[in-house]
Amino acid sequence: MILFRMVDIVQVPFGYLLDWLNQLTSNYGLALILFAIALKVILLPATAKGKKSSMKMARLTPKLQALQKKYAG
Repeated sequence: MILFRMVDIVQVPFGYLLDWLNQLTSNYGLALILFAIALKVILLPATAKGKKSSMKMARLTPKLQALQKKYAG
């Protein structure tokens, strides 16, 4: 029975993708660049959502500070 480590869930698919990109381009440097671009595209929705949430919190900070000052006691 094969035991999978948690790392294998990420490592194995990424390894196959990097190997495929290397076979496609015959160049590890170019394969790594394409791999990095692919990861950026895949993670773009999560990054955008996090940035949007961060901007909302930044807009609320002055209001929260005013409330904390008002109700300090």
